[in-house]
Amino acid sequence: MKSNVIFYEDKSQSYFNLFNPAFCGHLMRICISEYENNSKKKMPFSLSFLILPLLLHKELRDSIDHNTNLHTWTFENYHKLTDFDKNVKDRIDITKSTLIYLLQTDSLAIDKDATLRILNYRQPTTFSSDDLELREFYKKSRYLGRWFTHTDDLPTIFSLLGVRP
Repeated sequence: MKSNVIFYEDKSQSYFNLFNPAFCGHLMRICISEYENNSKKKMPFSLSFLILPLLLHKELRDSIDHNTNLHTWTFENYHKLTDFDKNVKDRIDITKSTLIYLLQTDSLAIDKDATLRILNYRQPTTFSSDDLELREFYKKSRYLGRWFTHTDDLPTIFSLLGVRP
C-alpha cells in the first residue's frame, strides 16, 4: 500500500522523527477522545489544526493547566500567542500527515458533517511510559480536549488564539 503521509524534501529526517505521525496521532486521539467524553459530541474537524501547534510548542504546552480554561489561559499567556497563527501554518504539514496516518490506519474517521470520530480506540486510564515528558504530552492533550469542550464556539476558539481562517 502506498503511503500518503506527506514528506517534503526541504525537511530533515530528524524533523520527521521528532514529529512522526504515529506519536502526533496518539496525541491527537487523546485530545479528540477527551473532547468526545466530555461533550458527548464529535470534535469539529477544524480544531484538529490547533491540537499539534499547541502541544508541540514547549512553552505553550508547559503553560497549559487543568485549573484554568481557554479564555483565562489566553488572557494570561497572550505574550506567548503573538505568533501562534504562524505556528499553526508551520505545523499544517505535520497535522495533515498525522490525519492521513490516522485515516489510513482506521484510527479516525471524518464524518460528512466535518467532525472527527475516533475508531478502534480505548484510552488507557494510566500510561505505562516511564518517560515524564511523554506523560506530560498525554496529560496536556487531555486538558486541551476539555478546554475545547468548554469553549463550544469555533469562532471564539480561533479568535482567542489569534488564528484567522
